[in-house]
Amino acid sequence: MHVVFHRSNCRVTLSHRSFPTPDWLKVCSSSLTHLLSWALQRRIFRDAPSTHACKICFRHAPFEFELLGLRPTSDPIEFENLVKTALKIIELPPPLGQLQPSRIEREVVQFSRDPWVHAYVLRRSAGHCERCGAPAPFLTPEGSPYLEVHHIVTLAEGGQDTINNTVALCPNCHRECHLGTRADTIADQLFQMVENKMKLSVTPLHASNFSEA
Repeated sequence: MHVVFHRSNCRVTLSHRSFPTPDWLKVCSSSLTHLLSWALQRRIFRDAPSTHACKICFRHAPFEFELLGLRPTSDPIEFENLVKTALKIIELPPPLGQLQPSRIEREVVQFSRDPWVHAYVLRRSAGHCERCGAPAPFLTPEGSPYLEVHHIVTLAEGGQDTINNTVALCPNCHRECHLGTRADTIADQLFQMVENKMKLSVTPLHASNFSEA
C-alpha cells in the first residue's frame, strides 16, 4: 500500500479524486504531529512501498515535505542526516521502530536503522546519559548534546530497533556496555530504566484528528 499525506483542507482531497489504482491510501490531517503519529504507530515508513507528501499541501513547507518521506536506511551517512532532520520536530511522537531490522550484506554486514527511533531516544534523554545521568560531554556543531545511541540487545544478537531496546549514553557508559565486566547487569538496569520512562510517556495520537481515504 502506497501512502500519500495530505492536509485536511487540500483541494485534491476535497475533490474526492481517486487514485488510478486501489493500492494507494490518502491520509489527511491538519496537524503534522498527528500525521507522524499515525504513520509511526503503524510502521508506515518501514512497511509501505513508498510514502509521499502531497506537493500541493506542502508546497510552502519543504521541511515537512521532506520529513514525511523519512525511511529506515543502512547507509550510515544518510542515517545521521535523517536523524538530524527528525530532531527538528518540537513534539516527536514515539515510534514503534523495527522488530526485525532488514539485513543488508555488503563487504560488511549492516542493519537498516530507523532514524525516528534514534531521534526519539536522543530527545527522551533530555541531553543527559540515560545510565549515569551526567550531562552530555559537549555540543555538536548543530548545538545538540552529544550522546551515543546504544541498542541494549545488539542488532547482531537479534535485538529490536525500537525505543524499548535503545538508550542514549555518554561515551564512557557506552564503552562499558560493550567492553565492561558488568555488561549483563548494566543491560538489566537499562531495560528497567526504559520501562520506567515509558510508563511516564504519553503518545500524542488522537484518532479524531486524521482520516483515511
